[in-house]
Amino acid sequence: MSDMDLAVEDGVVGGGEGDGSGDGNGNGDGNGNGNGNGDLRHGASAPTVSHGDAQRDRTGLRFADVCATLPLAGPLADTLAGPQWAAAWADAIVCFWETECALGTLDVDQPLYVLDVTPGRGVLAWLLVQAIEDRLPSSGVAGVDWRYLVCDDGCEEGGEAGEVDAVATASTAHETLQRLRAHPRFAALIETGRVDTARWSISADGAVRPDGRQTVMARLANPVVAVAAGWCSRQRADLYAAHYGQWLEAEVDIDVSADAAAYTLSYRWQPASTDDFPPAWAPLAERYVASLVSACVLLPTGAMALVDSLRRLSGDRYLLLACDIGASSETDLCDGALSAPDAWLPGDTSVPVNFHALAWRQPSAWVMQRQTDAHDLAVQAVWSRAGIEPPMAARLKLTDIIERYEPCDPRRLAQVAESVAEHAPLDTLATLLRASAYDPAVLAAMLPDWSARSTQFSGASNEAVQMWRRAFARTWRHHLPDTRTAQFDVQLASAVAALGDWQLAKEIWRSVLVVDENARIGGVRGVGQTRRLGEENAANVAQAENVARAENAANDQHHARWRACVHLHLAHCLASSGELPEACKHVAHAHSLDPDDPDVRAWQTELEARAARRRALPWYRPELARDAGLSIEPLGVEHADALLAAFTDPHLAALANLPSLNESQDVRTWLEADAAEAGRTSYAVMDAWRGFVGVVSLCRAGDAAHFYFWIDAHAQGQGYGTRAARLLFEQARADGIADIFTASYAANARSHAALRRLGFDRLPVRPAAEPEVGFFHLCTAPATTAGAAAHVSLKDTIARFTSLCEAIDAPVELAVETA
Repeated sequence: MSDMDLAVEDGVVGGGEGDGSGDGNGNGDGNGNGNGNGDLRHGASAPTVSHGDAQRDRTGLRFADVCATLPLAGPLADTLAGPQWAAAWADAIVCFWETECALGTLDVDQPLYVLDVTPGRGVLAWLLVQAIEDRLPSSGVAGVDWRYLVCDDGCEEGGEAGEVDAVATASTAHETLQRLRAHPRFAALIETGRVDTARWSISADGAVRPDGRQTVMARLANPVVAVAAGWCSRQRADLYAAHYGQWLEAEVDIDVSADAAAYTLSYRWQPASTDDFPPAWAPLAERYVASLVSACVLLPTGAMALVDSLRRLSGDRYLLLACDIGASSETDLCDGALSAPDAWLPGDTSVPVNFHALAWRQPSAWVMQRQTDAHDLAVQAVWSRAGIEPPMAARLKLTDIIERYEPCDPRRLAQVAESVAEHAPLDTLATLLRASAYDPAVLAAMLPDWSARSTQFSGASNEAVQMWRRAFARTWRHHLPDTRTAQFDVQLASAVAALGDWQLAKEIWRSVLVVDENARIGGVRGVGQTRRLGEENAANVAQAENVARAENAANDQHHARWRACVHLHLAHCLASSGELPEACKHVAHAHSLDPDDPDVRAWQTELEARAARRRALPWYRPELARDAGLSIEPLGVEHADALLAAFTDPHLAALANLPSLNESQDVRTWLEADAAEAGRTSYAVMDAWRGFVGVVSLCRAGDAAHFYFWIDAHAQGQGYGTRAARLLFEQARADGIADIFTASYAANARSHAALRRLGFDRLPVRPAAEPEVGFFHLCTAPATTAGAAAHVSLKDTIARFTSLCEAIDAPVELAVETA
């Protein structure tokens, strides 16, 4: 053999002399040409390493050791997870459970388990739990007891193997689970028992150990669902090659750049024998040698450990759902889909998965797998029933579920949204968001230009505003906030507040603060978190940590200003929805963080003055002013803008006997006159969700008062008026008012119904000049000591009403109503 025929001893796999090009079927041109479809020189091949090269930093490594030690890309679930993906997999899981239940293989007295081995930030887990909960009530397994275990995936990033150091760019898997347990949304799910974290000893005994219970699950009674999104590409894989009838194994040399921004990998190929393979893999290696001309082959030995563990845990009854970078057919292998990388980018490189091999190793299971339209991404569903094939109808249904979803569609929709966000009409953006099933990634592409749309919403219909409120709420439900999403969270909170959905805005702002606080408690930022491969100089490490500490100190002030801004926004939302005391606390917190900010100082002055004015009102008792999310507070100029926005119904002024309020100055003039009127006590009706929704008011003379109320046309029919009036009457009763009178037009049937619910009785009189108006009376006097209400005759009641009207400068000539 010449040194150019198969220069294995020099680290080269190639053809004969020449440039190595040909038809890829072993048919050279006499000069060793071999540029075939699956030639090893496709993508990451076996580059020549001459004896004269400089000494490599790490040499002669197995590729599996490289996979275990160099920093891999983040979990695919964090990159692509969205509501559509979760919906598809939830459909698959429910289909699996329904089928097994119909076949009598489920023990309904035992829980069903979903094991998620790639938690990452928890995005897919969060979405998948929601999607399953949404589907189960209408399924054939409604009411079944099921649990979702977010498992330690067994991939210890930053670990060590042999002499290869790792870049510790992420926490260990156990720390990831601890962060998820501390996350407010997961903590709430864990509290219900539906979700838990667990350690799954995939490479050891295969047992699952939930963190919330002192138990070891070595064998489960029911079939198991396993979710592996991006997990397989983060496990060990052995690199071989089938090359013109030979089976070769790779040795890897790693060249570390000065700044460790990337690692250059070089490959030397040595002959290997399939006879030395473990019996489970040897037949597949022989098949590849026979069927592949010249192609790299990655054997997923690490990923296969999951399958073996799943078999033991479930008694070979399971559904495995996987999605990853990889190849699903031998044709993909021929096309070079499993070529190993020439360069390894820390935190950005994934090892492609040989799904064809994984399917081959599960011969008794039914497997549905395909390449997605993003060709490097493969999806696999494995349904094992201990050697029994699933029913045809169930296979067809599961196939349809897996085939109809493209994992990259939301990313493409986000790109479209980003390209049109600045100029597209609101209904176009709503269509894109709806098409994505309200994916946060799609909304995130729209929000940077959202502030410019305030004028569009000012002229939009109530239906359009409500539609966007619902869209924002659905998208927030699908979102899992953390420190990486802070910019999106802030933008969304601002957009939601601009639409007046105060409850959702408050929830988002509070989430921003909680997530930030948890991150600060959970770790020290920037110190000791980056260690380069081969960086062994203690002085360099110390210098890097000193720089990190200096950067953290410089950022502390900026971070304090940022938190002050969040507290200020939250205070605004609270004050706008009837929670002034809580708003004052947050603005005070903002002032303690950033005392020199003029906006903070101005808001603190305004809210403190507002609170002082209310404390000075003898007729306002805040302890009697709240009913769950609804409250009443003294009406003032701070409500002017909201009152003007609510005063859009042209019939409202007539029905409430109010002047027309068309301009901001009109509203302020009316508010000043209302506050100056003798005996007048007016309250704004504040809802925790919508903010200002109306007014309730009394005009008092002695121990009697005249009552009126009005509710925003868009908020009517939801009980606001009745609940607010009851709060008002509690204030009146505490202030010694014994009789409350009111008037209503005969055509105002909704008002009449509310008055009846409040206990008003209709008086048998009407204004002589306005026969269409009726009068009503409510006695608020406390019961006598004997336990019976004081008796007042109808004649006396009408006389008290007449006296009240004269006292408040609204005299009326009464006529007796006729039947």
